[in-house]
Amino acid sequence: MDIDDIQDNFGNKYNKSMTEMIEYAESEGLISKTKAKKLKIKCK
Repeated sequence: MDIDDIQDNFGNKYNKSMTEMIEYAESEGLISKTKAKKLKIKCK
């Protein structure tokens, strides 16, 4: 599942949690700041 699938199934219920996960992945160096920024925009 990706962000779009989760939002299609659950609306914005998990947006805060997904944003936290993106921030964690960025802080661990798993994704770039640019990618994190793009993903966070999808979680709004």
